[in-house]
Amino acid sequence: MSTTTRHEAHELLDALPDSELGSVTDYLAGRLNDHRQRQLDAAHRRMAEIGLRVREPHPLSADDQRRLLEWKPVKTTGEPVSETIIRERR
Repeated sequence: MSTTTRHEAHELLDALPDSELGSVTDYLAGRLNDHRQRQLDAAHRRMAEIGLRVREPHPLSADDQRRLLEWKPVKTTGEPVSETIIRERR
């Protein structure tokens, strides 16, 4: 904080009526979310610059989201597939 110290900010908050604290909370949450989004965007740009990220993933359609939520694993008998793969690679 350049113009106001944390102590002064705390004093200002303590002086606010309870009815105004919700507005302050909403404002600060919005600022924090904006800051986090800027950090995330910067990280994504940097990852793209060095080749770790090629493109943004496409958002899932409503149908894809529904299928993911309804998905159930296939039940099998015997040893786990991972153990079979490891055994057969030896």
